[in-house]
Amino acid sequence: MRHSVRLKYTAVLVGLIIFTIFMIWFINRTFLPEYYLSSKVKALDDTYQDILKFYTEKTDDVLSDEDFEKMERLESRHNVDAYVLVAGSNKLLYYSYPTPESISSRKSHQLDLLLQEYTFQGSSLMVRHKKLLQRTKDYTIYESYDIQMDANYIDMFGYMEDNKIILLRSNYESIEESVAIANKFLAYIGIVAVLLGTAAMLLITNKFTKPILELAGIAKKMSDLDFDVKYMVKTRDEIGELGSSINALSDKLETTISELKTSNNELLTDIQKKTEIDEMRKEFLSNVSHELKTPISLIQGYAEGLKENI
Repeated sequence: MRHSVRLKYTAVLVGLIIFTIFMIWFINRTFLPEYYLSSKVKALDDTYQDILKFYTEKTDDVLSDEDFEKMERLESRHNVDAYVLVAGSNKLLYYSYPTPESISSRKSHQLDLLLQEYTFQGSSLMVRHKKLLQRTKDYTIYESYDIQMDANYIDMFGYMEDNKIILLRSNYESIEESVAIANKFLAYIGIVAVLLGTAAMLLITNKFTKPILELAGIAKKMSDLDFDVKYMVKTRDEIGELGSSINALSDKLETTISELKTSNNELLTDIQKKTEIDEMRKEFLSNVSHELKTPISLIQGYAEGLKENI
């Protein structure tokens, strides 16, 4: 049926599913990168506070194997790369974390250029498109593009007590990639959700429309004065209440029509009796008229003879 309630409800519910998925996709595409960015900034701040607390509790700058494990766990927990440098007596910087031996010469050169850029703004050609994200009295956070790595990063450059410099770096490409993957996955999930939702809505609406169609069939038979079919009430919801009302209406109509038939038969009998009485009255009057007409005619003849002296 083109105007079926089942199809209308299914279309409305499927439309709501599509609209919801579209809104989620739109919100992800529009606001998720900014949310990820703010989350990364917060993660850098949390990492900075954790490292600051870690070094504050230490009495020297030499890290034990256990200390290195703690720092590695901090990096893994916040998904950042951390570098802590200490200015020596000769004003040269050396790494407190990680150890210089664990950093390759290429990586060390890249870090030197990065430190040069953040120590003397604009001095390095390797860092471009810097965008200030947050500035405090202790550190500064930038979004930038590293030409050497050909990637976008979020960098924190800050200071700690005892002439310590801290550099935190998080890859921003992974954020954009995660957003793209999330939206792509959402599109696939949306297609599956629409298909499954359509099938589920058809089954669910069929459960609701089937008793309605059954009640419509009963009502049609009632219009043909067939009151033998009754609705089998199986639920106590609105459909069950409607079915009970239809059954009560059917019984009431059957009783009323039966009484009307009886009254109609009695009326027909009364009309037939009245007709018979009218016929008897007419016959009686006809007979009386005939019986009276004959002697009157004789009397009239005699009266006319007397008048003529006959």
